[in-house]
Amino acid sequence: MTNKNIAIILAGGKSKRFGSDKALFKTSPNATTNIERILSKIKNLISDIFISTNEVNKSKIHDLLNNQNVNLVTDIAPFQNMGPLSGVYSVLSNFRDTKNILLIATDYPWITSKSISLLLNNLNTYITNQNICHYTLSYFQTNINFLNNFLQSNPPKLSLFLKKLGCKPLTINNNDKINKQFVNLNRRNDMLTKNDMSEADFQKLLRIALTDLRIRRTLLENDIDEENDQLRTLEQDEHLEAIEQELRPIKKDFDHYQKFLNPDYDIKDKNSYINK
Repeated sequence: MTNKNIAIILAGGKSKRFGSDKALFKTSPNATTNIERILSKIKNLISDIFISTNEVNKSKIHDLLNNQNVNLVTDIAPFQNMGPLSGVYSVLSNFRDTKNILLIATDYPWITSKSISLLLNNLNTYITNQNICHYTLSYFQTNINFLNNFLQSNPPKLSLFLKKLGCKPLTINNNDKINKQFVNLNRRNDMLTKNDMSEADFQKLLRIALTDLRIRRTLLENDIDEENDQLRTLEQDEHLEAIEQELRPIKKDFDHYQKFLNPDYDIKDKNSYINK
């Protein structure tokens, strides 16, 4: 990449429809925040990275990314609170020359590095998938003067701005049941569901569950063996019955879920997930 390349991560939205700050949201308890996920996918592709924040989340994002080599900006006059283009304007105000800008919104937590790399190989494009235009997944060339003139005489719409630049759609399709990487996380119901789970996801989750059940079953069976090795008393009989009551549903669950196990699936295959 040349020094003309910069990345702008859009993280300054109000997230009203979502109900909480999307940049700081985690899609699962063990996941990193959305802003960290996006950053991890572009930091090896572009060195100059800017994050467009708002006055509420700027300090939190700063503390979260304290050891990361990124620049945080907020909207500046005279083009404040105008959506993505306000963030682009705030960043470009630091430069006089023309820049190649990778623009990516923080609410695409499932976007893959492969798609981002493909975008970076196609200047002046924005991603489309299944006939949906993703303008906040774009890569274009512009400068502060062009953007300033545009904002003074046009509605602050990113789609219109990209078309003024002559940007073309970059279509990325695949044969997956659903391409979750291009889902824009606007509402809580945009989250992944069991219907989005690939066969690889299902088989790995199944093995995790069966391993847990197997361990619990073995521990209880060991307790039963220890009780049987001792002299039996009424209290021990009651304890033994309690253990057996706990063991029965575990055995039932194990026998049930084992039926779904695919013996030909290789759990060591690191490339088995659909959504990287």
